[in-house]
Amino acid sequence: MDASSITNLERTRDYAAGSARQSIVSYRSVELIAILVDALVVLLACAVWSVLSAGSGRQAVLLTLSITPMVCALFIPAAKLASLYHPSAFLVENSWTYNVAPLWLGTMVLLGIGFSMLQPSEFLTKAGVAFTLVGLVGLLAHRACWRLLARRAATSGSSPGRRAMLIHQGSSSPSMGAAPDLRRYGIRIEQRLNIGSVEDSESLVRQRIELAVGIAQNSDVDEVLIDVDVREWQRLKPHMACLRQLPIPVSLIARDWLAEFVRQPAHMLGSSILVEVQCPPLKLWERVVKRMMDLTVATIGLVLCSPLLAVIALMIKLESRGPVLFRQTRIGFNGKAFKIYKLRTMTVLEDGPDIRQATSDDARITTLGRWLRRTSIDELPQLFNVLKGDMSIVGPRPHAVSHDSQFGQLIADYAFRRRMKPGITGWAQVSGCRGATPEVEMMTRRVQLDMLYIESWSIWLDISIIARTAVAVIRGENAY
Repeated sequence: MDASSITNLERTRDYAAGSARQSIVSYRSVELIAILVDALVVLLACAVWSVLSAGSGRQAVLLTLSITPMVCALFIPAAKLASLYHPSAFLVENSWTYNVAPLWLGTMVLLGIGFSMLQPSEFLTKAGVAFTLVGLVGLLAHRACWRLLARRAATSGSSPGRRAMLIHQGSSSPSMGAAPDLRRYGIRIEQRLNIGSVEDSESLVRQRIELAVGIAQNSDVDEVLIDVDVREWQRLKPHMACLRQLPIPVSLIARDWLAEFVRQPAHMLGSSILVEVQCPPLKLWERVVKRMMDLTVATIGLVLCSPLLAVIALMIKLESRGPVLFRQTRIGFNGKAFKIYKLRTMTVLEDGPDIRQATSDDARITTLGRWLRRTSIDELPQLFNVLKGDMSIVGPRPHAVSHDSQFGQLIADYAFRRRMKPGITGWAQVSGCRGATPEVEMMTRRVQLDMLYIESWSIWLDISIIARTAVAVIRGENAY
């Protein structure tokens, strides 16, 4: 064993002893304590429900003791599977806000279904509502307390955290740039061991890794982190096998290009592993939900608007010569062309390589057409495009082929809009980007909003955009 390694060992032992004296709560006990506190929260919620349902006394106590195990059996294992009791999960606010609430409400739905079979409408009372609210508030408050405790402990330097040993390669560890993130999620690097450079002999590397095993066995570390060049992994793998003596997790820190791959979903295909480097914007069930909403809204819209469309069709024929419907080639999902339907509002029917966008004082727009465009009624036939599957109610607005080609050459991310079906309305339209786009900057802003919509899609976002579209139509902003 070389002198530098011995010095390293002495320093790490002293540091580990000092850190152990600072610890208030054992890292390994955090999960158990959290489960017990959740069980107490459930017990409190069940007691509130029992008192409101059966009053005070023996009956309420028996009801509480019988319901609590049932609720705990539904909620706690599900939360465990969702990793909501992992200590680092308490430090991520989104994790316990967006995961705990749906999980608890889902538990209440299952419980409500079960009670409805035994005693109809028994659960849908003020007692059931109080039960749900008390449990939800208690679960969120419990996690907020953990987060507050962790922040204060980190500030005072007494955080128990997850004690880790870092095995790295070279004179400095590139992963130490991520040290703030490690501390943020409850990981403290208490020991560091340099296994040397790539030029070192195999025996020296083996000796240093055996030293790491000795350090870990003589300290109270909870985990070993390995930060080495992944291209050297095949050479180091036989020596790293020494770490199997340790009954603690051993993790490889993924950086740079490797980090991009391990973040992606993967699955086995025979002896090979397929890594998904790009996924569709919507999962299968999301596409089904969006399509069902499209069909529902389009069908209801056409039924309600059919008398209005019949009257307007007659008015268009009486005002000027030409067809009632205007059809134009647009570029849609995955770059495929389709014919979009609109009520004719102009005296021309442009559909070719040279199309001039309409302006506010455009002489080509008819008198009736000006009113149709201002109220957006001319867009109603696009509900047929939705039924055909060419369009969606909400999505990036499609553009004529000539404009699509022009903007595709000027804006780098323009083609990414085609990853989702075009819509009658969209996030860009309700955010002020409605109407003509004579300047590239205006179209760039629209593309940015379309990309934000695609990346942030949810059914609630679609409903919100539909509601905001109704407001924008009433105001008549940028409509001509």
